[in-house]
Amino acid sequence: MNQQTRDFIEWLRSRNQSALDQLGQFLKARTQDDLSVLFPPASSPGEQPHKRTGNLQNGVDYTLTVFNETATECKVISQRANGNPLVPIFLEFGTSHMLPRPYMTPRFDNLRITGLRKIADRFSQPNLPDSE
Repeated sequence: MNQQTRDFIEWLRSRNQSALDQLGQFLKARTQDDLSVLFPPASSPGEQPHKRTGNLQNGVDYTLTVFNETATECKVISQRANGNPLVPIFLEFGTSHMLPRPYMTPRFDNLRITGLRKIADRFSQPNLPDSE
């Protein structure tokens, strides 16, 4: 592999990581924003949960994992800052006693195109490595 090819792979890898990092930050912030509607009243089935303590909102985060020079993964996760760690699952998918109040799935459905656009925009910036 020549130097120009190595430089291009390094440039592409750094762009990929940067784009995924920005996407993770974006999705985390938007999901937290979605969880800022205050209780009362309680949310209706199918609506995003309303904020009571902020534990659910504070538990939204993302991770960026670099596996190798061609594989990077971005995960947006929901945990609880305190309390029962299963509450996010109960809210997202419902239980036998409660209909779902999804807050992650709608955000990803709405942002799928936006996220792809953000990645495409990041790659289309004209900062290509010099070709000599």
